[in-house]
Amino acid sequence: MIADPARAIARAEAIAATVAGSQYLECASWSAVRTSLLAAADALRSLSGQVTLPVELGRIMSERRVRSIDVAPLSGADGRLVPDGEGFRILVSQDTGEVRRRATIAHELGHTFFFDLRSGRPERLPRSRGRASRFHVREEDICWAFAAELLMPQGLVEELPALHNRSLLETAERIAARCRVSLEFALRRRLLKDIFPFTDCVALFSSDSGAGVQRVGRCWGSRARRSLPSQVSVLTTAVKSALREHSLALDPALNTLLADAREAAARSGVSVEWSERGLGTEHRVVVVIGPCSTVPPRIGLDGPAAHLPR
Repeated sequence: MIADPARAIARAEAIAATVAGSQYLECASWSAVRTSLLAAADALRSLSGQVTLPVELGRIMSERRVRSIDVAPLSGADGRLVPDGEGFRILVSQDTGEVRRRATIAHELGHTFFFDLRSGRPERLPRSRGRASRFHVREEDICWAFAAELLMPQGLVEELPALHNRSLLETAERIAARCRVSLEFALRRRLLKDIFPFTDCVALFSSDSGAGVQRVGRCWGSRARRSLPSQVSVLTTAVKSALREHSLALDPALNTLLADAREAAARSGVSVEWSERGLGTEHRVVVVIGPCSTVPPRIGLDGPAAHLPR
């Protein structure tokens, strides 16, 4: 746990204010904001005495002057931070489930660092003219990183006991369940970025809104382009096309295509795993492509790639 939580939080607020008022957007400045907010996430857990998973957001809200969390019909957003008197309200979409809502709340807590809280009513930090859109993109990325560190602190995730005799996808599902976040959030925001052996994987996410339109995203692990065989790029493109072509998640034809891809990939020492998740009226397919091995999965940053074949 961090030595001086209050100081870490004050430092994050000060750095965000400095960058917001600056004339230029410099990568080094934004890196400092990101680092300070990740430290602030650790500080907020320390102040609320939380050293185990899952992190309880209700014990943290008062530290950021959040007075209430209200479910509301929102258009085009899962959440919104609203100044309210001398604090904030967080609005969350009525269409989101619990685990997705937790990520949204943590994300909105990150946005509180971009408000001046020194006086009564929170005031949005000023942005220089002509750069608001660039500022917004940077801020969003940092707030998602903050949410990941708050809900899935790297130190606690790395200390989880090894889940022997389980595949990478099953391991990821159990980590997500332990942290009470969605599988997609766990992979995109923490595991693929920071946690070995997921850093050596590629994940694809397909969602069906029910309108017959498939949205497919692809996210590479931080080491995957270097560690996986070159033909994996071709494989992921083929899997992405297959996911986009099927309006019904995991129908028999898609299962057959993925099974064929798994068989072909295995000859190159690569595994292909997939799973379906329903979120209300929306269905998601998650595909994880990673290294094969006979070694059980191991959570941590060091050591050889690990995966158990099916």
